[in-house]
Parts: sequence; structure tokens; C-alpha cells
Amino acid sequence: MTGNNPGKTLVVTAGVHGREYVGIQTLFTFAEDILCEEINGRLILIPVVNEEGFYQGSRQIVPADGINLNRAFPGDIHGTRTWRLAAALETCLYPKADFLLDLHGGDDNEMAMPFVYFSACAGTGVTEASRRAASSLSVSVRTASDPQVQGKASRNCIVLYHCVRSKGRRQFGGNRKIRKPLAAERAGRDAMTNKDYPDPEKCFMYL
Repeated sequence: MTGNNPGKTLVVTAGVHGREYVGIQTLFTFAEDILCEEINGRLILIPVVNEEGFYQGSRQIVPADGINLNRAFPGDIHGTRTWRLAAALETCLYPKADFLLDLHGGDDNEMAMPFVYFSACAGTGVTEASRRAASSLSVSVRTASDPQVQGKASRNCIVLYHCVRSKGRRQFGGNRKIRKPLAAERAGRDAMTNKDYPDPEKCFMYL
């Protein structure tokens, strides 16, 4: 969608995980409601990135090879379908974006409160721009994401402790207090337990 006035390009994707329906429905609804004369620049919406996973109802993977697309970036053009899809997004779509939003939601076995990840390792300019964008959102938790430490933080991840609770069973620690609050330790704050923080500055966490 191209606005009547010049401006930057915003790319918004959803459906990286085929059963996270909230983001998918959000983009379809948004596309119906937005008017080109109301925007500056260009808006590119991709409601269903993982089309195969969406139509087959697969939880968090691309059915063709059983790989989680969200763990396959930057991709590999010589790899299996998921790796090739990640490479296509990296080379064909993302370079068009001045700003990228990727929408996720609770899968069918999860409930998630609103939260946002923003980059903490993409250089000073990008990190600061991402942080400002995260500050403008009305969410309870904002997390600076660093993939270099995110893997070893997987079971102590603040966002998951705070935001993800299973309908059928506890996941990622459920309602327990955070034993190793990496976010609080790295930010030099006191250890935090599983409650909401309405003050935006207290909602910034670091993985």
C-alpha cells in the first residue's frame, strides 16, 4: 500500500507460526481498515508467512521439514524449505523495510499477555530506534532481545515467565517466582517476581 505522500516503508509480518492466529487476523483487519490517503510512505503487509503451517494447522513449525522458521534466520538458499523461506525473507523483503514489525501471539496451548521484543544487538542507531518504538506501545513488558544470550536464557526468560501460561499445563516455570532473573541482574535492578509493571521504565527487561 502506497500513501499519497512520500515517506518510509513499514513492513509488518504475521503467521511465522501458523497457529498464532491473533497477528494473522490483525493484519487482515488492518488491511481492510487502512486508507492510502491516511499514510505517508509505503506499507507492506504479509499476514501469513508460514502458509503451509497455517493451512495444515502445525504448531510452530513448517510441516515440510519440521523446522521452526523463527529459528532459521538468516536462512540458507541451499537448505530445506524453512531455510530457503528465511533466506527469501532476508534477501527479498526485509531490505525494503525502514522498520519491521513481526507479530506473534499465544499458540493454541498458550495464553500470552501483550509484550514486545526489540533488538539490543543491531547497532546503536537501530537499538535506540527500536527502543523508542517499543516505548510507544501500550504493553506490560518490553524486552531488549540479544540472541547471543537468549539461548541460554530460554528456561529463565523473563518474558515467558511473565507472559506465557499454558491452558492445560505449566510451561517455562508457570507461576513460579523467577529463580534467576537475568533481566533484573543485567539491568542492575532488584529481582522481580511474576507481576505486572505499569511504569514503562520498569517494563524494560534484558535477556
